[in-house]
Amino acid sequence: MSPCARARQRAFTLVEVVLTILVVGVGLVASMRALPVILNVSQAARDSLVAQRLATDLLAEMSMLPFEDPDGDLKFGVEPDEAPSCRGDFDDIDDYDGWTGSPPQKKDGRTEPDCDRYTRKVLVQSVEYEDFNKICGDDKNKPKRITITVSKPGAPDVVLISIRLRGANREDLQ
Repeated sequence: MSPCARARQRAFTLVEVVLTILVVGVGLVASMRALPVILNVSQAARDSLVAQRLATDLLAEMSMLPFEDPDGDLKFGVEPDEAPSCRGDFDDIDDYDGWTGSPPQKKDGRTEPDCDRYTRKVLVQSVEYEDFNKICGDDKNKPKRITITVSKPGAPDVVLISIRLRGANREDLQ
């Protein structure tokens, strides 16, 4: 076989090159169209994780506080000597009832990084022992249902619900 015939057998034809470019081009266009969808899903997952972290951080902060006011004040909610906007003054869990914070801050007032569009809201309610969904007014001796809602415009709300019983931490037993 001559060298020219061997070279012709190993080389691509123009038709093969054009078909390869066409297949690769269609694949790239399809990939580029899927990219915005993938980015939106990724952003939604990030938003949800940030909201969950903000909710659990606030619940952890609340769980460190006593069930009722250490001064013996029977008022449900913020006491007169506590500023409703300053969580640093809160000394029991029902002080958080009705509290809202945006942008989210740590208890010492420092702003949470990269969370400026999020809002946290807290609802604390006394509930019955037999049914944690049955609200029973502001009875400080009943279990307390804590509902933390974290929201961000354009994203679904994250809601965290917890029940706190008397004696759940050491200070409650003293």
